[in-house]
Amino acid sequence: MRKILLILACAATIIQLASAYSKKDKDCKCHDSDTEIGQRSRYADIIHEIQSSLFNYFYKKYPNKSVSVTGSSVLSILTQLALHKPRGADYEKLLQILHVKNIEEAKALARLIVNIINKDKNQSQKYEVYADRTQLYTRIFLNNFKEVCDGEARYLNYKNNVEAESNINDWYSPPENKDHGIRSRCYRRNGLIFKTTLNMSIDFSHPNNPSGRALVDYYVDSNTVVKIPSLHGNARVLYYKDTELNIEYVGIYYNNHGAVLLLGMPNDTKDLPRVVEIFTNKEKKDKIIRSLKLICVELTTILGAVHMKNNLVPYLLGQGFNPNGYYNVFTRSTANVNAYVQHINIVVSEIQQRASIHSPMCPIGKCLPKVRLNKPMAYCAIQDELSLALGTFVIERKGEYV
Repeated sequence: MRKILLILACAATIIQLASAYSKKDKDCKCHDSDTEIGQRSRYADIIHEIQSSLFNYFYKKYPNKSVSVTGSSVLSILTQLALHKPRGADYEKLLQILHVKNIEEAKALARLIVNIINKDKNQSQKYEVYADRTQLYTRIFLNNFKEVCDGEARYLNYKNNVEAESNINDWYSPPENKDHGIRSRCYRRNGLIFKTTLNMSIDFSHPNNPSGRALVDYYVDSNTVVKIPSLHGNARVLYYKDTELNIEYVGIYYNNHGAVLLLGMPNDTKDLPRVVEIFTNKEKKDKIIRSLKLICVELTTILGAVHMKNNLVPYLLGQGFNPNGYYNVFTRSTANVNAYVQHINIVVSEIQQRASIHSPMCPIGKCLPKVRLNKPMAYCAIQDELSLALGTFVIERKGEYV
């Protein structure tokens, strides 16, 4: 799992944040009518549970490090798999992990996510399947799953060990493949590899946001400070401070689609686990969201990007699901699921400097509350009430930010 190299730290929060699918060469035939509006709240709860469970697994495995996940990848991968074997104990375990009643509900939820992702051309979620050497799975994947979203199925040449090993290892990053354990598991013949990539290009040119840039002090801990590029100026944000726990929550709009990043920063860097616990508890997170107020502040928030790769197999094994139980997925071929790969790429678009660095929505010359997001923090990406990305931003040592 790769560390987040530079993260966006822009704050967050109303009841909508963005996630994405908009690949020009991938035509997702999905429409709003596919999902009833009345199901939106239940689907939001399901995605929250999937994503929080996944995040807690990696955060526990890599404490005090930057971690990012998206629950939509687990949903898409397991829905794809369940479509090919809708029976037996393994199938029931898939539904349990997805918190759905049946495969139809899983498909409806997948459609909903695709619709939300498709709202923004700056975002995309790409589904890929690497098939066995007969390419039988390639054909079945395109035929069966296209009703949810057309994906990409590519042939992996298991006969060429060097080529297969090279391709597989491109999908992983340390520390997952330090001991080459994943490598040996992946590169059996007749293996299926599922991969999803969430791409987000965050555009902060919203009129509520400032356009100024500055180098500010980032507090790695109480003893270590480094200089980090930041967005600076008067801004109209969603804001709430928990005075009891001494945690600030800030919401910054982006991409002009009502999307926000919900970000929580504790005053004491050691209290980041408190914010994580709140973000992964729906009742507590919803309480924070309801407490947010739209106000003008003098904002300084660090900027950066997220680049991360996660292998989902250990997580699913911990949930009691064994992918290797999916033998004989096809009538004429034995197919063994070898790996699930999740990629997350979040970058910040170039900020266009305006005549004034301040938001036109806020008064100039008035003394505004100062909000400085310059310490380890947690973020949550939300759009249309669905949480589609969750993570932490932690710079561990001087010189790590490039």
